[in-house]
Parts: sequence; structure tokens; C-alpha cells
Amino acid sequence: MNNQAIDTTCSTLTVTSSKVKEQLLALRNGLVELENGSNTLYSSSKKITEGISSLYQGTNQLLEGVNRLVSGTSTLKSGISTYNQEGISTLVGYADKIQSKTNKLKKLIQLSEDYKGFASDNASSTTFVSVIK
Repeated sequence: MNNQAIDTTCSTLTVTSSKVKEQLLALRNGLVELENGSNTLYSSSKKITEGISSLYQGTNQLLEGVNRLVSGTSTLKSGISTYNQEGISTLVGYADKIQSKTNKLKKLIQLSEDYKGFASDNASSTTFVSVIK
């Protein structure tokens, strides 16, 4: 009976050893997969960090560009205001003065054409001297 018990124990140990070997092999394969996944995660994390850094730098450049745009817009607004006050408004003022003088001159011409003479009908020999201010 002792031999039979030893044989049974040896047989059980062989089966158990075989199962442990299979489990250790499965554990090794799982650890290899875990290492590969960890390496992939690490390299991807580095890429994400680089991407975030690039995004940050790009955002700073965009902000600088927006600030230059705001400054340029302000300068443009000031220039347009000056152009309007010193250029356009001055020209409009001159145009208004010219129109006013033109209207006065037309009125004088009309008055001279309507003039029939002081005491008689001698308008054709009458000369007018006008000063326009």
C-alpha cells in the first residue's frame, strides 16, 4: 500500500506540477502583455505631453497675434478718425463754402439780369462791381 500511495502522490504531483507550469507560462505571457501595454502607454503619454506643449505654444502665439490685431485695429481707428477730421471734414467744409459762394454768385447774376436801370431802362449800359466775402 505504501508503494501505491507513493505512486498516487507522484502522479498527483506530476499533474499538479504540469498545471503549475501551465499557470506560470500563462502568468509570464500576461506579464509580457502588461509590459508591452505599459510601454505603449508610456510612449503615448510622451506624445500627449508633447502635443499639449505644442498646443500651449500655439495658444501663446495666437494670443500674441490677437494682441497685435487689437493694437493694429486701434491704430487704424485712430488714423481713420484723424483722416475724417483733418481730411474729409476739411474738404466737406470747402465744398460747403464753394456751394455757398456759388449760390451767392448765381443770385448776383440773376439780380443783374433782372435789373432794368435806376431811373430808366438803361440796364445794358450799367456796370456792377461786386465784392464777395
